[in-house]
Amino acid sequence: MASISAVFVYLAGPSAKTSAASRGAIHLYPLSRINRALSRCQSRAPTAARLLCFFLPSVPVRDMDEVINDAGMHERGMLHWMDHPEVGRACLPSSPLRFTDAPAPALKPSPFLNQHEEEVLGGIFGFSAEERAALREAGAISVAAQVKG
Repeated sequence: MASISAVFVYLAGPSAKTSAASRGAIHLYPLSRINRALSRCQSRAPTAARLLCFFLPSVPVRDMDEVINDAGMHERGMLHWMDHPEVGRACLPSSPLRFTDAPAPALKPSPFLNQHEEEVLGGIFGFSAEERAALREAGAISVAAQVKG
């Protein structure tokens, strides 16, 4: 049914005698029981509203489809659809950092396994094609097919 993620202030207040982890453990168990009980009989919005009535700050947890299809996230540039050559259409997050007069960073698909083998091993480290082939035969380099982008 519904999932609620709640951010709770330590209800008993911080104590100098207990650690932050133990203070959280004291209160999370009963609150998670309340959350489960409310979630079984109501959808997310009424559950969150009910918790707020008892001054328990909470927020509904959205599922992945709701997040990646959120128009606001796409309009603000936080999410972008991309056609990835290996996995197809995918929704990728962008950097949350924005600087005045600087364009948002361009998104590009992640490199494939061994995509930069020639540039790195051949160009930077100076291995010849024969040496790379020997490394591949020895199992030091993956034999996965290279996809040039």
